[in-house]
Amino acid sequence: MPGFLDLPVELWDQILPHADLPRTRASKFDSDPYERFDLRQLSYLSRVNRKWYQALLPYLYITWSYNDLAGIVETLNLGNWGYSRPYYMPDGLPTPTEYELGLISKAIRHAGIEHLEHEIIAKLSSPSADTRDHRPLMALLLAGLPNVSTLHAHVPESDPYLQAVLLAASNNHSTLKSLKEPYLLAEVPIFENRSRVAYVYQPALRLSNVWPALYLSSLRSVYLHDLDTEGLASFFEMQNDNGTRIYHVQHFYVATHDDSKCLPEDVHALLTLPKALVTLSFSWLNYKFKSGPRRRFTRKISNHQIWSALQQHADSLETLDLVHRINKSHHFTKDHFDSLISFVRLKTLSIQAQVLLGDDFSYLTTCLAPSLHSLALDLDAVREEDLSTLLSQLEEYVGSDASSLKTLRLHGFRYFSDPYQRITDIDPKLLTTC
Repeated sequence: MPGFLDLPVELWDQILPHADLPRTRASKFDSDPYERFDLRQLSYLSRVNRKWYQALLPYLYITWSYNDLAGIVETLNLGNWGYSRPYYMPDGLPTPTEYELGLISKAIRHAGIEHLEHEIIAKLSSPSADTRDHRPLMALLLAGLPNVSTLHAHVPESDPYLQAVLLAASNNHSTLKSLKEPYLLAEVPIFENRSRVAYVYQPALRLSNVWPALYLSSLRSVYLHDLDTEGLASFFEMQNDNGTRIYHVQHFYVATHDDSKCLPEDVHALLTLPKALVTLSFSWLNYKFKSGPRRRFTRKISNHQIWSALQQHADSLETLDLVHRINKSHHFTKDHFDSLISFVRLKTLSIQAQVLLGDDFSYLTTCLAPSLHSLALDLDAVREEDLSTLLSQLEEYVGSDASSLKTLRLHGFRYFSDPYQRITDIDPKLLTTC
């Protein structure tokens, strides 16, 4: 005998509005303004089969309110928003209505940036779509998500509204209390569809707009990609309010822009901004650039200066991942780390062999911390004649009673004639660890 499930979906649309689905309890998903349905019950019913899903889908999503959606957002991905109107958007976009402007004013006060209300309303109400500024809307959107914990954002070169929202949040305002992991990049360059460009310059991320986010009390991890470090030492000193701001981040991931100068004072200020890091991943490019009235060459931060900056985290650092992006022929073999034995909690280390040891691999066993569980060595800049010494030292380290090493990864053999044959000739214990 045919049943309810055999009816066409079109008939369900006539029947469901008369259905009595009692509300069991209030929930953040329950936003039906007419109090006809319990949206949680509808969600369960939509899982019965494909027909139920198709019939109930409109009822599930047509009654959501912004507050309900904002409360359940935990990850937010933001692309470019600082550039002018894209070429594919039509002219003559409507200006906000009085009702919408009222909502925007309410959002501005919620974000704690009342001092910018007049300016924001004026920019959003501009009669020309080309001059209308959309940056305030993105800042207000971020401030209106109470439970967002992960943020991926391509940050514009200039955004005073984002800075104002982040500054209010860092000053113990009620917004962004759950943000734990921001992934920050520079905006991607935009070209018209008619443009044909062989090389596209990737802009650098600058902290001038987003620096207040670094001091949010909820933050635990920060990812900064293509960062320009120039001027960070003086910038942090100026913004820190006589040392009253506290940097709570424990996991720090930074890759500098290829054209970033990475001067010693700026990189040192960046790496010592956190008081006690647990994880650090830092990648920087070494090159010479000319500066001063006589245009003399100035070099970036050295490997040993990086090691000196890391001493602040010797008692807390557990994972260290360093990549010194450098051409093999320009590497300074006398510039390397000192011993890592003082890093008593270090368990995972990924580093280039010459950054760690220079060109003298004979003291590897006295350089590595005995607490290491995992070691990854990049051998790209190691000379082939030095490989035997390095492998012998690794063999001695692995065989030591004090060693805790469980995983060893060696990579970057492209300059060696037959390195794998050399590896098979050494201690089986080292092979097992690899």
